[in-house]
Amino acid sequence: MGILVSGIIYKGEILAEKKFYPEDGFITENVLGDLFQGIFQFVDITFHDDLHKFSIGNYSVLIIAKHMSQSADPDEEKHPVLIFSIIEKDTGEKPVLNAMEKALDQFFNRYSNFDIRSLNKQKMAKFSSRLEDIFSDLALKLEDRFKALY
Repeated sequence: MGILVSGIIYKGEILAEKKFYPEDGFITENVLGDLFQGIFQFVDITFHDDLHKFSIGNYSVLIIAKHMSQSADPDEEKHPVLIFSIIEKDTGEKPVLNAMEKALDQFFNRYSNFDIRSLNKQKMAKFSSRLEDIFSDLALKLEDRFKALY
């Protein structure tokens, strides 16, 4: 079990993120935000459904989307707030999804729709420590759990 990274995205911008392990060749955060937003929109337009999970190599990517309250701008409906977690394939998904729901709820309780729409990443960067608190029990890979015991 292990979570490599979790983050919150709006309009392709990563607003808050917590990396639990070194990048080891991961793509940069700018590319991640655009990739997830693009894939999510592709699935929405093509299949009229939400994307919840996809796999790449030894990893799975879990995604939960939540729309903000109504806006006068119809473009806002196309851009929900996404929370993602990149996990090892052998990681149980249910506890990670529960933690993601909790994190997204806390994010919406902490920041107003105006804050989110203005993409004030500097203000929201503080939420990374909250992500660390929420995911800390789930973040350790199996080998790291054994190391911690001895």
